Amino acid sequence: MMSLLFLPRRLYFNYADLDMPQPDYAYYCEYETDAGGVNNYNKNHLKLDYRLDGGSPGTPNHRRVLYNLMRSGEYFKFLDVSLDGFIYEIISPECGNCTWFSSNIKPDFWED
Repeated sequence: MMSLLFLPRRLYFNYADLDMPQPDYAYYCEYETDAGGVNNYNKNHLKLDYRLDGGSPGTPNHRRVLYNLMRSGEYFKFLDVSLDGFIYEIISPECGNCTWFSSNIKPDFWED
């Protein structure tokens, strides 16, 4: 009697090979305005100017936003602080720590 040996194989491909668009990243992590911008509120990636305290009409209160976010524990990482110490760039776990929504442990099927 003849026995068959089955060797599993993996197929790897690029989206371009299949003429398919690559899906968007699961979270929006880009910031679109400068630190002084009134609309600087992408919750996943912020630049906050500590000098902006909302003291005049139309001026955002970045100091309060920074305080509230750090107090809430929702944001965990500072990316950068400007040389003058006033511009804080902070990022959410989804955009700064890939292990927040996935794993960095190599799966058993991985081939080097």
